[in-house]
Amino acid sequence: MPRSTTTRRLRRAAFDPGALDLLPSAESLAGDPITTDPRDPDWAPPALTNQWAGLVAGRGVFSYAGLSTPDLYAASEHGRLFAGLGGGPLEDLSSAGEVTYRWYPSRVERGQEWRGLRLHVTTVIPTFGAAAVNLLNVSNPGGERASLDLFALVAADTAASWDTSWPPRDPVRARVRLEGETLLLEDRESAAASAVALSVPLAGVAGFDRQASGWVSAFEAVGDPFAPQEHVLTDPAPDDPRWREALAAARLDGRLDPGSRWVALHLRLELEPGGSADLAWAHALGADAAEATALARRCLREAPVLVERTRDAWEEEWRAAFGASPGRFSGHLPVLECDEEPVRRLYHVGALNLLYCKRTPAWGGPAETYVTGFPSSLGTFPHTWVFPWDTMMVAGVLSLLDPAVMRRMLLAFLEADLHRGCAIDLRSGGPVGTWYAVNDHAAVHMAWQYVRYTGDLAFLHEAVRGRSVLDVLVEHARYYRRLAGDDGLADYGTAANLLECVSSYTHKVASFNAANVWNGRTVAAMLRLAGRDEEAGELEGTAGALASAVLELYLPGEGYFGCRQPDGELVPVRHCLDFFTVLQCMPDALSPEQVEEMVAFFLRELKTRTWMHALSPLDPDAASSSRTDHQDEGAYTTWPAYSLEALLQTGHVREALEWVGTDGAPGLADVTRQGPFGQAYTHGDAGSPTVGGVAAKAPMEFPHIEKPVLLPGGRYAQLVVESLAGVRPALGGEVEVAGRDLPLRLGLKNLLLRGEDHALESGAA
Repeated sequence: MPRSTTTRRLRRAAFDPGALDLLPSAESLAGDPITTDPRDPDWAPPALTNQWAGLVAGRGVFSYAGLSTPDLYAASEHGRLFAGLGGGPLEDLSSAGEVTYRWYPSRVERGQEWRGLRLHVTTVIPTFGAAAVNLLNVSNPGGERASLDLFALVAADTAASWDTSWPPRDPVRARVRLEGETLLLEDRESAAASAVALSVPLAGVAGFDRQASGWVSAFEAVGDPFAPQEHVLTDPAPDDPRWREALAAARLDGRLDPGSRWVALHLRLELEPGGSADLAWAHALGADAAEATALARRCLREAPVLVERTRDAWEEEWRAAFGASPGRFSGHLPVLECDEEPVRRLYHVGALNLLYCKRTPAWGGPAETYVTGFPSSLGTFPHTWVFPWDTMMVAGVLSLLDPAVMRRMLLAFLEADLHRGCAIDLRSGGPVGTWYAVNDHAAVHMAWQYVRYTGDLAFLHEAVRGRSVLDVLVEHARYYRRLAGDDGLADYGTAANLLECVSSYTHKVASFNAANVWNGRTVAAMLRLAGRDEEAGELEGTAGALASAVLELYLPGEGYFGCRQPDGELVPVRHCLDFFTVLQCMPDALSPEQVEEMVAFFLRELKTRTWMHALSPLDPDAASSSRTDHQDEGAYTTWPAYSLEALLQTGHVREALEWVGTDGAPGLADVTRQGPFGQAYTHGDAGSPTVGGVAAKAPMEFPHIEKPVLLPGGRYAQLVVESLAGVRPALGGEVEVAGRDLPLRLGLKNLLLRGEDHALESGAA
């Protein structure tokens, strides 16, 4: 890593098309090939999207799960393969050896060797519809002819609605029928349907009534979803004699009842010595059977060129995000110049997370919204939920990429009333879920980021629920007072309103009370711009008093805070949320000694080599839950980003950059070798699951229930712009550049600020 410091200068500059030559290709952001036991419950297979539909690769060479759109769901495991040779018994390929996975923005590739044969599967979601397409190639490098029998399973789970009850209800409720060679699965409660079609004739078909996979049974005995639980992965219908007989005989009996819970499709491939065979599989979702069938057939027709066309479409979309194709986005991201590959990797994969969460019904069109995460699967929130907390984390970079959509999302959040849920539904616009304590801070922070990046001060005077946006923000800044006691601190209730799975993090917590300090001062600044100085002064005065009250929760000499309970007890909780939130929201209230104690606590108990603990392993509550995102087993996707910002803010530059990986050792940037940022990762140190020697992405099955792709992964792109490049647009003022010296060269081209492009140049000091 170069050790000379740099200076940075921001200047207005016309958009430079030549800067796009500095962009890596989307294809080059692919993950590494990862060889693993697919049934390892700590393995998180990679996910795909076409910006409307999404899925996650399954626990096998051919299967997939979570196939869903905002309108249609077929989220169970589909395509699980059982294989046999020469008419002999069939075995489950997911339990028959390791599978190599590799994620690309446009596809997932998988490979497996089995009994001398080589299976290679490319999974694609085409840009023209909601469909899972598997392209299977089986090669026979040996000297003998091989007759390969395959059973592929399909669950009857197609539906036009998503159930959010706990435990989740059984999704297998579609009617089953065969129309020619196409399998149709039709929702019993709507016209919605799935169609499964193949490029080879069916050798047989049969329906079964027993459970086809562990997706439902994993939840059958669950009470508290956040309590420690064993992983549950079940085998298909082990006690069903018809199924056992079918596997033994390599033959299906043809019985296909409309009420079958799952269907087995028999495929037969003949392989000459040294030869190979290909098969295309299309599983399409549609508003009705005719639409689903037409889409499946189109996928089969275009199968020979589908991989190339989908790859090219993603390349075009990727370059459009940086300004190459005006019209797809209302803004664009800046092009990064940096001499450190780990920093470039963090930035570009963070940017790709934004594109993966863009939702537009027509590929390449303007975004309808940016969803929080996907795919939908049992035990996780549906495709349609958009969370203010998660959106807040990327509000700055979204205001660069797509300010018009960020504006609409903000108005939708404020219109919905964020005191009535944890998220809004992108279809209805209404609030959903349990209220989150962060929502007031999220509303103010998103508005602050949007206005300071775009300069759109008129936004503060837009009408929302009969009032101006500014008046609604004043309400958010003051709302904590309704929850406050004599000490001025808001009581945020139980874990369900806070971190869900940390049972001791309750009531009067430091993080969101510190955020209320920031809210008051920020909204006061907005009021002063509107000439409302008296109201601004009142908010500033109460913010100062509240900052003093927050410090009463600090444990001197320890570096962490306690949570004040209703009976007055102060319960110590060693959680990262207090660490970076207090440092970022009220740094002026902290003494130098307190800052150093907090940083020392983070470095001592939370930071790991390639990720971190959200909760210290030394905290007594570490035994209460197996959730990866907020407990000691790992951390939520942006907790390292916020912690990096705190390290840079407090002058711990060397520790921050080495954590990223600029010293040549594994670091945070290396988790992107598993694909886009997901909801959470294990801590990655001794005793923790790892992938390629770094922290492992947490899977979406129980007990982790973590999304494979999450919008806040874009925080890493924002971190580069704000914390490393130092871009600081002042609310109602000029754009400033932080004077922090960093031992690396870093510049930005085509940085769109307030309607004008800029260049941030980096040079030797």
